[in-house]
Amino acid sequence: MFITSFCYGQRGIKEGVIVVNYNHTLFLEGMPRETSVNAVLIANKSVAAYEMDFLGISNFIDEEDKEEGGIILRIRPNKNPIVFKDLRNGQFFMDERIMSKFYLVKDHIKIFNWSLKDNYKDILGYKCQEATTHYRGRDYRAYFTTKVQLNTGPWKFGGLPGLILSVESIDGVFKMNANTIEIKNVKAEIDNPFVKNIDKAISWDDFIALYKRKYEELLSYTDPDGGYMSIPKKNIETYIKE
Repeated sequence: MFITSFCYGQRGIKEGVIVVNYNHTLFLEGMPRETSVNAVLIANKSVAAYEMDFLGISNFIDEEDKEEGGIILRIRPNKNPIVFKDLRNGQFFMDERIMSKFYLVKDHIKIFNWSLKDNYKDILGYKCQEATTHYRGRDYRAYFTTKVQLNTGPWKFGGLPGLILSVESIDGVFKMNANTIEIKNVKAEIDNPFVKNIDKAISWDDFIALYKRKYEELLSYTDPDGGYMSIPKKNIETYIKE
């Protein structure tokens, strides 16, 4: 999946990169316990890839030397969820699921309407400023640093004037906190895992329309034994408003 170089009508991106490891934690209603996994963000000024390690792979970044100089950074092929961001165009891509079917969804980083606060704290030696936002059903508090001027962060989050090192939902359901940062001053390429299917990407609104259709279909479903099936109105994001 990651052996084809990122391409939107141009060759692979070659510049210095930053690698940030996060503790990625989720505790949705109905879950028996909190789930916490390692996640990694690989980013430069053009693109970013964030992978959540639900498969339990301790090191899933490959570095490949190139004969003409530089390296290629790749996340190893697997079925971990990935968010890929095209920072130049303000777009990101991620597989979203309705029951057992996956859809490649294209969304825009500017969906986050941030409010900057005059509060600061130190994270891994970086002075970080607080910012808050409401996003698809939850309120979030984030901390970002302008010392790393990459307008991205973990998962789908981005759009602040610096790298996001911490973001948590106020209700404690969803949180991502950086635990290591490594800046690689090398030429590198970051591959797009979705490049082969990019033309099939649908918008978030189209995905929500499909989700609502399936939700309503299941409302009237019963199996021969009287059982029923359903899908939630809300996970991390709200799919169906009350």
